[in-house]
Amino acid sequence: MGGFFGAVSKNDVVLDVFFGTDYHSHLGTRRGGMAAYDKEIGLQRKIHNIENAPFRTKFEHIFEEMEGTSVIGCISDSDPQPMLIRSNLGTYAICTVGIINNVLEFFGFEYVNWMNAGSEYWANITVMIIYIVWNALPFKILILLGGLQSINKQYYDAAKVDSTPKVRVFTRITVPLLSPMLAYVIITSFIGGFKEYSSIVGIFGEDMGPAGDPGRLNTMVGYIYDSLPKMNYGQASAAALILFAIIFVVTIFNNAVIKKHVHY
Repeated sequence: MGGFFGAVSKNDVVLDVFFGTDYHSHLGTRRGGMAAYDKEIGLQRKIHNIENAPFRTKFEHIFEEMEGTSVIGCISDSDPQPMLIRSNLGTYAICTVGIINNVLEFFGFEYVNWMNAGSEYWANITVMIIYIVWNALPFKILILLGGLQSINKQYYDAAKVDSTPKVRVFTRITVPLLSPMLAYVIITSFIGGFKEYSSIVGIFGEDMGPAGDPGRLNTMVGYIYDSLPKMNYGQASAAALILFAIIFVVTIFNNAVIKKHVHY
C-alpha cells in the first residue's frame, strides 16, 4: 500500500510535510521519500529504505538537507517515490500512490502497476479510458443537459395525468426527444476517439508509452506526428487519408443507423 502528503505555502513547509508523511507511514513498510522545490535551490529529493527503520528515524535530518515552499512526501511499497519527471515544461516530482491500489491491497488483491515501467498493456488502456471519459464528460453532460431543458414539460404533465410509469416516460418521451443530442454526442465521440492523441501524450509523454516501451499506445494521429519530423511526408499524407476514410465510413454508418431512431 502507500500514501502521500503535500503542502504549498509562502514559507518553508518541510516540517509540515515531514509530520504529514510520517502520519501515513503505517500504509507502507518499504520506501519513504520527500521532494521539495525552492526558487533559489531548485528541486531536491531524498528517498530512504524504511524496511528496517521507521520513516521518522530515516528522515530525522531532513530539515538540514532540504528546504522549500512546495513539498511532497510519499510512503510506497512499489517504486521509489516521489519520482522526478523531466519534460519540455520543466522538471516535476510526482507520486503515483493512489486510492485504487490501496483499496485493492486492502481486500487482498495485488498492487497494480498502472503506467510505470513494466506495466501491462491492459493497465495502460484502463488508465487512458478513464482519463479520456473523464476529460470528455463535462462537454457531453452540457450538451445533454441543454437537450433535456429544451423538452417541453407539457409532455411530462400529460404522462403524469395518465399515470404513465417512469420507465415508459423515459423510453417514450425523454429518449426520443433527446435523440438528436444523443446522435450528435455519439458521432462526435467516435470521431474524437479516432483522432485521439493529446490525452496519451498528456499521460505518457511524447513517447506515447510507459518507460522502456515507447509507442505502445501510439495512434494514427501519433503516427502522423512522428512521421513529419522524419521528413516522411508521403507516409504522413497516406496515414491522414486513411484516417479520413475510416472516420468518413464510420460517420456514414452511424448516420444510417441513428437516422431511423432520431426524432426531430
